[in-house]
Amino acid sequence: MRIKYLAPALVTVLTPLSVSAAEAEVYGLFHISADYLNADAGDPLNPNSGDEGATISSNSSRLGFRGNTAVSDALTAIWQVEVEIRADNGSALATDRNTFAGLRGDWGQLRAGRFDTPFKLLHSRTSLFSDQVGDGRNILRADIADGLTTTTDANWWNERLRNSIDYQTPTWNNLTASLHYSSNQDANAATSSEQASWSGSLQWRGDNLWLAVAHEDSTREVAAVLTERQASRVALSWELGETRLVGMYQRADNPDIDAWGAGIKQNITDKLAVKTHYYRLDATGEDQDAELFAVGMDYTVAKALVFYGSYGQVINGDLINRDPWSQGRNDDLVTGNGDTPDAVSAGMIYRF
Repeated sequence: MRIKYLAPALVTVLTPLSVSAAEAEVYGLFHISADYLNADAGDPLNPNSGDEGATISSNSSRLGFRGNTAVSDALTAIWQVEVEIRADNGSALATDRNTFAGLRGDWGQLRAGRFDTPFKLLHSRTSLFSDQVGDGRNILRADIADGLTTTTDANWWNERLRNSIDYQTPTWNNLTASLHYSSNQDANAATSSEQASWSGSLQWRGDNLWLAVAHEDSTREVAAVLTERQASRVALSWELGETRLVGMYQRADNPDIDAWGAGIKQNITDKLAVKTHYYRLDATGEDQDAELFAVGMDYTVAKALVFYGSYGQVINGDLINRDPWSQGRNDDLVTGNGDTPDAVSAGMIYRF
């Protein structure tokens, strides 16, 4: 008798759970390319250094799960878990992508977890070569952290800050504001409030024009020294028929460094587009300047599938060694100060 009544009871209890689980969405992106990299010179003291080489690269490929639950007519709970897939070498899943839980309503959106800062998103929304050879982050993100040529940090800007909380306002007169706070960027608890970072942005979107400004104050340890830096960005994206124009300017301090870029994408047909952009890093000293140029072509088979080809080149000053392939990709070929590395790539982007 107990078994007889237990089975319907379990069905009653588990049915809502099954319905809730069905609301979750599985999504992802496979971005794989075949590349030929020319470092222009190699460092004999670095085992990863080499003059040139071919490679298969997994470029920020990812797998994610997300969902939402209507708590009431005015409140929705949201969540997302996203991991990086390194499809080129079968490495373990990297769990440092956008992962959060939060609430959404007419009052805006509030999230907590680890995710892109508003400052980072300005480049994401204007990039023509995202995770490809020639990505503009090779200039914007890779600057000198503390002003010393002996200590560089290629991962200062364009970050997903840990231990974060973020608020985004509802849209008002085409304006949206975001404010992001991180207690610290370590995996553990903060040992002092001096490790906190914050980021904010203001965006305006018209029919064909998007404008945005952002500011970020970031603190972390560099060579065992607690270092604080600030940076500001201005960005735009303007669509004129079949033409898209993008531009960005970035100003960072400690040390003072300017970086800027502009690009154009032209739709030739409903499937074929050509694109190019130029980025420049202006450091305190002329020997630490760098320039990046990229040109490419996209062929959109369907909304979920794009094939592309791209070429990128960096011209370095005598005391800097940037390349066009490091950011957003698994390639690892080291170039030397003052070199002119370049690369050619053919890739596939599949979204599901």
